[in-house]
Amino acid sequence: MKVWCVEDEKGIRDIEVYTLKSTGFDSEGFSDGKSFYEKLKNDTPDLIILDIMLPDTDGVEILKKLRASDDTK
Repeated sequence: MKVWCVEDEKGIRDIEVYTLKSTGFDSEGFSDGKSFYEKLKNDTPDLIILDIMLPDTDGVEILKKLRASDDTK
């Protein structure tokens, strides 16, 4: 299972990704919405963990866009 974590605070993001990887998940972390969307163009995770407050957008807006897209709803 592929799990992505969108979290701007590096320490939290690193702990989340480390824990997911150490328990057998294929995991990747993103510090902002821009880098997340760049990766999403070529790949789709099974699960996304979203921070609410991000520097360029917020997790709620990302979730709305994901739900509105036929590829990720």
